[in-house]
Amino acid sequence: MEQLQAIHHTVMETYFSLEAGFTDIDNASIIERAEVVHLLGQEFSSKEIDSIKDFSTSLIWFTYRKNFPAIGGTGPTSDQGWGCMLRCGQMLLAQALTKLHLDSSWKWERNSKDEIYRKLLRMFQDKRTSLFSLHQIAQMGVSEKKALGEWFGPNTIAQVLKKLVIYDDWSKMAIHVAMDNILISSDVREMARAKPPCKELSDISSREYNPQANGEEEQNGHTHEDIWKPLLIIVPLRLGLTVMNRCYLKAIQEYYKLPQCVGIIGGRPNHAVYFYGIAKDKLLYLDPHVCQESVTVDKDPMEAIPSDQASTVLSSCQSNTSQVSMEYVDNPANSVTSETSSPELGRSAASYDYPSPSTPPAVPNPSSPIPDTFDDSSFHCPYLMHMDFDSLDPSLALSFLCKSEEEYNDLIKRLPSMITASSPPLFELLEKRPKGFPKFVPYVGEEDALKIKGEFGIFTMTLFEVFLEFDDFGDPTFNSDEEFEVLM
Repeated sequence: MEQLQAIHHTVMETYFSLEAGFTDIDNASIIERAEVVHLLGQEFSSKEIDSIKDFSTSLIWFTYRKNFPAIGGTGPTSDQGWGCMLRCGQMLLAQALTKLHLDSSWKWERNSKDEIYRKLLRMFQDKRTSLFSLHQIAQMGVSEKKALGEWFGPNTIAQVLKKLVIYDDWSKMAIHVAMDNILISSDVREMARAKPPCKELSDISSREYNPQANGEEEQNGHTHEDIWKPLLIIVPLRLGLTVMNRCYLKAIQEYYKLPQCVGIIGGRPNHAVYFYGIAKDKLLYLDPHVCQESVTVDKDPMEAIPSDQASTVLSSCQSNTSQVSMEYVDNPANSVTSETSSPELGRSAASYDYPSPSTPPAVPNPSSPIPDTFDDSSFHCPYLMHMDFDSLDPSLALSFLCKSEEEYNDLIKRLPSMITASSPPLFELLEKRPKGFPKFVPYVGEEDALKIKGEFGIFTMTLFEVFLEFDDFGDPTFNSDEEFEVLM
């Protein structure tokens, strides 16, 4: 019976993981036929195979995970089978933060020592204290009428990320979600200059908040109205009724040439992926449909523990002589092979030395340097995969990152030729709201929710616990749903 259950578990894991038909283009035949490849605003010759692979591998890759702390304390411990769009949203946001915080020439090296990169990656760990974790995204989805374990659409993940980024005081980034296939420039400018919420709830993903930064802008002689926050613009679209309309291919090709491009979230029906480039009519993407073991990239196990509790925890560790339970997971992403069309799901390691039952665990020595156990190999994909443009689901979302007002002005100059490269245009670009449109209200959080900080002293609640106190956590005039206006 146990063997049957094990077989059933393996079959189901395979079913919900990387599907047959996804193509590893390690042989570069697709790229060679395209001659020119555009990846997030950068152009590569088809002969620059190594540079294309380096670029692709440097992108942060989020996939299904299992055995992470239960969402909400009693919820799912794996997002396998339902979290693909959430992971794609993480990849999109991670790429925007990478462009914001790291040099444009930055390339990934395994177990990188770059502390900015490490800090960025920790913000996406699968635990409730990480701001952009699956836990926070899934729980925030409840405010968008999405139950835990329910699939998200492109619009829903965009709305959720818009609500989460206001708590990231490190990046100070805002997200504007353009609705009804219309990007209104006056709304974008207002969102970029919107006054941020109370900083008492800023960046719950770390304990590195500096209270002296509260008056930083005023000390520099600027008010909030003068400051242009880095802005991620997301434009949800529906480019067809039930299948992708090929008339939009030219516009999508032009999109990947823009320096402000940070990728597209879309995919096939119920199968979301993150598209980061295009080679002729083949879109290159990162796929979240590989279920990996949950890992930690904390500096050390004591990192998230308040200093006044550290001695207690250390004492507990020293007195605990029970058997340590360890599981070794051999991650297929650690090596590249051109002989398979898709990554393996994993294999056991019989040679791994597990602790002997008679051997007590090592006792932490406070005076000894903590070894660097950082391992980021499972967050970078060694495979180049592509999808035909015609096989895409028509629901998708384009994104643009404007780190300054100058970059946004440059984008506005480039957009008309991009969106009109297809007929009909990809979406509309307007300077001001048409007459009769409701007033735009930039989303900066709920004041009532922020007041909870004062009632409880030190903030220890999850965002989800705060959100449950309110029926409406969205824009006052916004009604979120998964419907898109069909372009005719």
